[in-house]
Amino acid sequence: ISLLTALSSLYFITAGVQFWSTAFLITVLREKPGTAFIYVGSTLATAPTMGVLTGGWLVSDVMGGYRGHKMGTALRTCAYLTAIAAGVGMAMPMLTMTHEIVVALWAVLFLSSIVLPALSGLLVSIVPPELRVSSATVSAFSFNALGNCFALIVLGYLTDSIAKHVHGCDSVCAQRIGFHIIINWSIWPLLLIGIAACRETQRQRELLPPSATEPTRRARIRRVYESAPPGERRQ
Repeated sequence: ISLLTALSSLYFITAGVQFWSTAFLITVLREKPGTAFIYVGSTLATAPTMGVLTGGWLVSDVMGGYRGHKMGTALRTCAYLTAIAAGVGMAMPMLTMTHEIVVALWAVLFLSSIVLPALSGLLVSIVPPELRVSSATVSAFSFNALGNCFALIVLGYLTDSIAKHVHGCDSVCAQRIGFHIIINWSIWPLLLIGIAACRETQRQRELLPPSATEPTRRARIRRVYESAPPGERRQ
């Protein structure tokens, strides 16, 4: 459930950025439409593609896969990358120049796309083979309902409500708030991936034999000896 919801949240970000970023550059940053189209088009064409390719290389060549005992390493790596994306997203409201915002937007999309190959593979690998067809159906429904569709409907309703009911906030202010909500949505996949990583780490520790998790008798004696006051130590 954690991985499925995390992937749906990542699709929420990509769908929201595709729909709202051009309007944000034109309406909020007062960029010319032609310039905004170039910025957004180049960002959307390069960042997710390079992110997915880099993520596939990272999983296969660097981590050596994500099955078995490597599952915890893959989840922790995804959590670290998502944390960086969340940090960049939280810093975006402090940026004012168009090129700075575009670079930060590219970084968020790139880092969010890196984790897609590993998370997608993990989501398939943990499902029994006889249930993978049903799992793929549920996953596709979740990605579209909670990701692509949810981003457009909820953020559209939210920005309209802010512009109508928040005193002193016009449509430009509402679009600024809505855009930053999209970018900072990466905090949710970070939390969900972190939960999955902690659970997998705990599961792997429980599978280890006692000799691998408990200190040896010599190590316990040495720790007791070093913690005792100097006058009470005995050979």
